[in-house]
Amino acid sequence: MINRILTSGILREPAVLAVCALAFALPLLVTLYLASTLVDLQYTRNWQSVADRLVLWGDETIERADAIIRQRLSAYPQGCPSSYSNELAGTVFANENVSALGIVRNGKVICAHRQLRAESLLVPEIAGIPADKTVVAFTPKDATYRMPAIVVARRLDADAVGVALIEPKYFLLPLGFIPEGSRLKAALLGPNGEVYAGDTSLAGANRPGLAKTTSHRHLAIATSTRFPISIAVRSDAQDDRLHWHQALPYALAAGLLLGLSSSFLIAISLLHSRSIPAQLKTALSRREFHIEYLPTIDLSSGRCVGAEALIRWDHPDHGLMQPDTFIPIAESSGLILPITEWILSTVAIDLQKISGLALPADFHIGVNIASQTLSDEIIPITQRIFDARKVALSRVMFELSERGLIDHAEEPVRESIKRLRQLGVRIALDDFGTGSSNLAYLQSFDIDYLKIEKQFIATLGTESVSSGLVKIIAEMGKYLNVTVIAEGIENAKQLELVKSLDIQEGQGWHFSTPLRFGAFKVWLEQRIASHPCTRPGQRAPV
Repeated sequence: MINRILTSGILREPAVLAVCALAFALPLLVTLYLASTLVDLQYTRNWQSVADRLVLWGDETIERADAIIRQRLSAYPQGCPSSYSNELAGTVFANENVSALGIVRNGKVICAHRQLRAESLLVPEIAGIPADKTVVAFTPKDATYRMPAIVVARRLDADAVGVALIEPKYFLLPLGFIPEGSRLKAALLGPNGEVYAGDTSLAGANRPGLAKTTSHRHLAIATSTRFPISIAVRSDAQDDRLHWHQALPYALAAGLLLGLSSSFLIAISLLHSRSIPAQLKTALSRREFHIEYLPTIDLSSGRCVGAEALIRWDHPDHGLMQPDTFIPIAESSGLILPITEWILSTVAIDLQKISGLALPADFHIGVNIASQTLSDEIIPITQRIFDARKVALSRVMFELSERGLIDHAEEPVRESIKRLRQLGVRIALDDFGTGSSNLAYLQSFDIDYLKIEKQFIATLGTESVSSGLVKIIAEMGKYLNVTVIAEGIENAKQLELVKSLDIQEGQGWHFSTPLRFGAFKVWLEQRIASHPCTRPGQRAPV
């Protein structure tokens, strides 16, 4: 197939080349975009997870500091023994998250494990601590305070407050949370966006409405629901490129595969659509078409009163092709008229071959006719073919699809139908029920038969809405005084249901499958023998 595409020359056409290039590029670009988006999403989720875990770590750190205040300081709100400072030092040493402990009473440090400046502890947030409550505050970052810290304070009595200091860097201590080899940056942020520890480029990241000053793609922010702390996490541009470069080979391979597959399928489709019209032109001369006949049965007597001629294409490469795969192409490429002429010629020859059988007087062969061929040209063609074989035009029935007739309902088409009927050609409206015809519309055409689409017959005996439509069409046929033919009768139950609606004729595999002419002639002879006419050439009374 690849060789056929390359040697066909189709890729040398600019329009075809552009379509194939687009079919290649579009899946590739979409795949790369989706891969980039998925990588972003994956790592954004990873960074958010890191930020959430660091906030959880911070909450636990503050809780441990509060527990130390309650356990070690609440017993000495009035002051502690001088020797107690050594115990406090031991407590601080054993709890690395706490850098200092002390009791402040009326603005003075009365108990501490080391010298502490009271003003470094009495930040405004802890001035009015309610009884038995914990307050967390940040010391301001200015010259008054030697070192920024997080203050955890709990009221011990009306005048005394227990205080624990935590170094901000401790909140970013658990490096195990950060993926190995990552250039991840993190920062502990105060309520106003100040960076107390970590990457200073993340300043203000937690302030609503404040533009981020970082130039990274992945930013995650987590804020504690219990304490006034926020953690911002970001990856730098180099880290982003690393992640994308790791995913790029897989995304590129998938995109290339999809792009090549898409362009290959487009090329095959174009080659196929381009080649079928060319092959149709030679199929007639190569005798690649053949006709199969689907018998039509009079449901009241069981006699065969006709057949439908169905064209088939014995394609040398694709095998047996049904008409719905090539007739639309023939119609659009202007080849439908010569194919129709061949069908009519073949039907005329076959009718001549069975003319010696005891056929009913109204025996006919139905030929599917495209509505756009109903011009002045089809009439002399039909006359010439049947006159040459000395076959009466009353032996042929033109089957026009309901949809095709609606699409080509111009006055010349109506005139052609009228002239054909005057010559004896029978007219049937095929696949009735699939279009949007109404009674007034049908009355505007001269027709002899209504053929009910097989999909409606299949619903008989069910609760489907289409089941009731069959009865309506049968009644419409009586009103218009036309013969109704039910297509697709597949079993005895459907046959009985169709007969109960007084439908006159039927087709379907319950009677016979489509047959080539030789097999059809044998079948017809047997059917005539088992269901003979009252007199040769006469149809038995119903």
